[in-house]
Amino acid sequence: MSINVSKTTEMKLKALISAGIYSNEKEIIEDAIKGLFEDRKELNVQAALKLYTSGEISLAKASAIAGMNIIEFKDYLQRIGITRVIAVEKAGEMDKKIKKLLGEKNENIV
Repeated sequence: MSINVSKTTEMKLKALISAGIYSNEKEIIEDAIKGLFEDRKELNVQAALKLYTSGEISLAKASAIAGMNIIEFKDYLQRIGITRVIAVEKAGEMDKKIKKLLGEKNENIV
């Protein structure tokens, strides 16, 4: 990621590094972003929602990012009209996976 800042901001960043407050620009940016998410908790929820609805993260991970437990996040999704899609496999496919995991070839196991 690359950012462009004003000359004044760049001078301030370099002064903080020169003073030994931060080691480098990356550390300053990470600290600033961390502060942003701490000060504006709703941004955590919005980020979690976007990542979850795009399929990039699980429900559990999304709830953690949002600062909620799973039940709270499920309730939040329902309140805003997001329908959760739950993938279901056919029983035969699940049986094959179980047999493979168990290393069994006997058809009568499951």
